This record gives sequence, structure tokens and C-alpha cells, in this order.
Amino acid sequence: MDPHIERAFEAFNDHDADRLMDEMAEDATFTDPLEADLSGPELREYTAGIFEAFPDIRLEVKRVVSSEDGVVAVECDYVGTHEGSLEGVPPTGNSVRVPSMTVIDVSDDGITSWRDYWDQQTFSEQLGLTFPDIVPLVPRMAVAKVEEFL
Repeated sequence: MDPHIERAFEAFNDHDADRLMDEMAEDATFTDPLEADLSGPELREYTAGIFEAFPDIRLEVKRVVSSEDGVVAVECDYVGTHEGSLEGVPPTGNSVRVPSMTVIDVSDDGITSWRDYWDQQTFSEQLGLTFPDIVPLVPRMAVAKVEEFL
């Protein structure tokens, strides 16, 4: 695997957003089912938010497939416990194991594109965000939204 990608995965598992950003090329983008085309400070902020929402999150690599033109596909699981707010959803305390496919473009300058593909339904079910499990969370979610405007 490319050294930039190895160091990026290590930084992710160490919850070090700055080291992770060091492996990204200047104009690098990140996309996943929650966000599209994040880069620079927005990407760093998003990553730090993930680390806050899932303080024990880790990326478990299952398989890596590389091409000669700098494209790397990684089959992996994101594993962690939801202990902080995420996209307005209060902590559920639930653990998740979300199977993912990550496609990364890399150049001599670093990672130029990181695209995560994962099953939102599985993620929502594991967090308890599907009906009827979400019903007890609705009041806390409503309060969080109101507090955003105050």
C-alpha cells in the first residue's frame, strides 16, 4: 500500500486529524454518504467531529487492491461507539461496525481523493436511528436543533 495511505490510516486510528491532513495533497477532496467534496479546513473539522462523536473509532482493513495509476481500493470496517453528537443526532451509546469500501487516489503529493462508500441503513440500524428505536431520541434531537438557533 502507498506510504501516504498507510500513514493516513495510522493517523485515523490514532485520532490525529492534523497528521491525517498531512497525508492529503493540497487540493484533496473527501466524500462519504454524509458529506461531499470536503477539502482543507472543512475536511479537518469534519474529521475532528467524527473523532468526537466516536472517540474509539478505528478503521479495520480487510483487503487492499492497488492499480498502477495510483488508485487504491480498500475493503474495511469502521468500528466505534457513538458517544458524541453527530450531524445533530445525540449520542446513542451504541456500537457500530460498518462495512465500507474506500477508494483513494494518490499522487507523489499525497492523497488527492478519498471516497468512502458504506451502507447508511446498516449504520442507522446499529445506532438505533430507525423506527421504532428512534422514537425516544426525537425529543433530544428537537432540543439540539432549537439550541442551534439560540
